Amino acid sequence: MGFSPTMDRRRVFGASAKFAVRAREYQEVMAEWERKRRAGETMTIFRSEADEIAARLKMTDDLWNQIQLLYEQSGKTGKKSRATKRDDRLIGRGVALLERLNDLQRANIRQFRTFLTRPAPKAKS
Repeated sequence: MGFSPTMDRRRVFGASAKFAVRAREYQEVMAEWERKRRAGETMTIFRSEADEIAARLKMTDDLWNQIQLLYEQSGKTGKKSRATKRDDRLIGRGVALLERLNDLQRANIRQFRTFLTRPAPKAKS
């Protein structure tokens, strides 16, 4: 069973475009996080939230490492005029990893935005 080149391209470009958007959103959220940290603002993060975000960030890092490894493996195929089944498998695996990474990043961004919009704890008098 072969892949539809048109659908493959749509899936590849769709995943790539989403990744670019997520990367920009993540940079914006992290810039706001850093601004608040430098300003000395405190944020309330519950232990369960901290554990959850730590686990997701670890998964994000693992996925990114897998994508980089796949990229390095794909570079070893050399220049050729026709795509092989191996190339199709590499592309399919890369797109699947990128889609999973996009989903994780969306969850990470949502969680950080929650942290940023939560009211600061009130000082005890």
